[in-house]
Amino acid sequence: MNIIFVSMVIIGLAFSFVGLSSYLWFIGTAWFCIGLFIPIVNTVVVTIFQQQSKPNMLGRVFSIARMMAWISLPLAQVLAGVFADQLALYLGGVLVNPLGTLYILVGLIIVGIIIIFSRLPSLKRLNSAETKANTA
Repeated sequence: MNIIFVSMVIIGLAFSFVGLSSYLWFIGTAWFCIGLFIPIVNTVVVTIFQQQSKPNMLGRVFSIARMMAWISLPLAQVLAGVFADQLALYLGGVLVNPLGTLYILVGLIIVGIIIIFSRLPSLKRLNSAETKANTA
């Protein structure tokens, strides 16, 4: 579970770094880090789903997880578009790059959510159960 938290913090920081620079090599490096750590998170999450689900329920668990992910994409895109427009409207004269500011905010939100989730007792129990299973 810790690998998910560390990887997601790196992804959030990389999103923030995308917004901090206008140099293509720097932005490319940040996106490379995002692309490097997303498969790590996905692999660990799928492994946890497989370990925590009954074998006869795996198809249902994965279909619900995929459906929730797909449903959230259009909603997130609409909200990001509205937020970016409002940010550009209100802060466009103040900020050099309103879109960069949006990337910084999204990265910090990701890091904040991960910090909150890392303190949840249910995830701590899952992590301790995972550690016991790996040492046995």
